[in-house]
Amino acid sequence: MQKSTNNIWIKAAVMASFWASFEIIVGSFFHNMRIPFSGTILASMGVAIMVSFQYMWKQRGLIWRAGLITALLKAVSPSGIIIGPMVGIFTEALFIEFFTLLLGRNLISYIIAGGLAVFSALLHKVVMMLIIYGWDLVKVLDDFYQFLVKKAGIENLSVFWLIILVSSVYFIAGAIGGTIGYFVAKKAIKIQSNEKIDIDFNHKKVIKNENEEYSLFFLTLHLVLLITGIFVINYSPLWLSTLVSLTYIFFVVKYYDKAVFHLRKKKFWLQLLAITFISSLFWNKFTSGDIFSIEGIIVGYKITLRAAMMIVGFSALSVELKNPFVKNLLYNKGLRNLYWAMELSFSSLPSVMKIANPEKSIRSPLEFFPLMLNQADKLLTTFEDQINSNVIIITGDTQSGKTNFLSKIQISLQEKTIVQVGFIADSLYEGEQIKGHILKDLSTDKSFRISYREPKENAQKVGRFFLLNKGLEFGKNILQRIIHSNRKDVIIVDEVGRLELDGKGWSLEVKELLKDKSRPIILIVRGKYLDEFVEKFQVNSPYIFYPERDKVKDAVSAVINIKD
Repeated sequence: MQKSTNNIWIKAAVMASFWASFEIIVGSFFHNMRIPFSGTILASMGVAIMVSFQYMWKQRGLIWRAGLITALLKAVSPSGIIIGPMVGIFTEALFIEFFTLLLGRNLISYIIAGGLAVFSALLHKVVMMLIIYGWDLVKVLDDFYQFLVKKAGIENLSVFWLIILVSSVYFIAGAIGGTIGYFVAKKAIKIQSNEKIDIDFNHKKVIKNENEEYSLFFLTLHLVLLITGIFVINYSPLWLSTLVSLTYIFFVVKYYDKAVFHLRKKKFWLQLLAITFISSLFWNKFTSGDIFSIEGIIVGYKITLRAAMMIVGFSALSVELKNPFVKNLLYNKGLRNLYWAMELSFSSLPSVMKIANPEKSIRSPLEFFPLMLNQADKLLTTFEDQINSNVIIITGDTQSGKTNFLSKIQISLQEKTIVQVGFIADSLYEGEQIKGHILKDLSTDKSFRISYREPKENAQKVGRFFLLNKGLEFGKNILQRIIHSNRKDVIIVDEVGRLELDGKGWSLEVKELLKDKSRPIILIVRGKYLDEFVEKFQVNSPYIFYPERDKVKDAVSAVINIKD
């Protein structure tokens, strides 16, 4: 992967850190203060952040990447239902990215893009309501609206003009956000702020292998059951709808604690009670003339069943989406930049949240946001210092072909006259059984027997073998020689394992080599130790190759990219 691609992902991580901080701090402030239209105001502020960063850094693809990172950070938050907010955040970013690409980077473009981005939040709310409550809700609300306008004597005010009015409010809010973002960025570029924040970067894992159990089967099952449940409620008798819905709700509540939390909310049940009441009074009132409708009660009841089922179902899906499988998916070579950008943003949130002052950001945005943007470059430098994009890890299980994969890389590099230093470990066989290992110095071609299967004097037992202390010294001396060299050769260490993870072996030498990000370093790490190695040695954004599924030419290209 090109270094420029890495750089845009790092910038996206910086932007996502500020965006996510405002979502958390300002969102909580709005919630606690019970500020009306808080969601719209927050979306408008999100637009201001997106526009200001895009104007400042002027890179295509920055906004949608930042939106994706922010949305995925929402996925690992402790919130209950995260699917809706995730989609909303990413949709707003796509709108800004697309329309500024289409119309250019100017004030008019940002006004239009910002207005449409916040308007997309309205569309998202409507779609989510239709998913949760169903199309019957539209009919209930339409009948209720017709009743209200008739009583108010304004029957000429059609639903169309009401939609136009509400849409205009959202568009104007977004346009204001786009305008603020534009002038904030222009001001931030001109001023030099002496105000600093301390970036206390403590690397944190975004997705941990926790004790909580996850299941890809249940993730799929919930999707199937929700779709099936909606079909049953819409087209089946009342008794069957009740049986299916309550059975599913009971199952989710029993196995997912967060589903119970949402069902305990009074606001949720009051909304459903109000919908059922309005439905019973106004369902087909203007065609049948009935004041009280049994059919309306049934419709309201089915809306309640559907909403309760969808809410608990989304809660269950939100839990299953935090499956560590997501991490393994993102860990693949194609998405490594996304995963590490997430980890950078996640790790910096505590520091960035210190400057997300909701009162200042609302009271004087043109004063506050430029100061915030001036911290972005400092955070960008901090992120770049954390990246180890010069590290290539070959990993897999025992006998998965790691050594053979490395050997092919070496041959290809030799053909390109690229010098390699370090050492490789060859196995010694007696029949089909491994009897020990030889360490080969790539610079001198000298070899040293470092391990035996049987006990030896001045040796320590590591797994099934006894490792000679002199063999360890042989490997350490090779790495020490590389550390003190100014050459930019490709470094190979075969391998880093349990001994190094316990702080022994050539642990200190490997840590010292990793500090120098100017030289390519290829490490072999057994699959079961990979997560622990990455975390303990703080190796961020490495290239990771699995011999079973990856190609040698891609690994060679990664080495060449690093050297260039």
